[in-house]
Amino acid sequence: MPGNGTLVRSRTLIIVIAAAVLLTGCWSDPAQLNALRKDPMANVDLSSSLQPAASIVGVSETPGRVVGAKSPAAISHTFTVLPGKINEALTFLADDAREAGWTLTRQGSDYTGSKTIDGLSAHIVITGDDTTSQVSVTISTRGS
Repeated sequence: MPGNGTLVRSRTLIIVIAAAVLLTGCWSDPAQLNALRKDPMANVDLSSSLQPAASIVGVSETPGRVVGAKSPAAISHTFTVLPGKINEALTFLADDAREAGWTLTRQGSDYTGSKTIDGLSAHIVITGDDTTSQVSVTISTRGS
């Protein structure tokens, strides 16, 4: 039968692990990511508008954090477009974002903007890269 020392060590280990999780911010916040998923820009499909000029390269999702160093939740889409179609793709994505309620500002050929989604302050970045013929759209919550 284990003695009191074993029980104390087990409880101490559990407390240390719980504290480490809390202090490192490893507790993700699915509410932030779920809120972003509700936005039309989380499911944007550039390929259907510029066929066959665009193809999806990748989609990534990053959950935010609840405790510790808060980080924003984010959803990113990256598309490859035919050379010479970058500006058309950026304009299409910006138009879609405006239709979805985003307030945008143009910075050079790129766009940034904001809106509130389910009470969360959200940010959007729409960028293009002529050297790779890729455009991307990222929506994120604001880390605080």
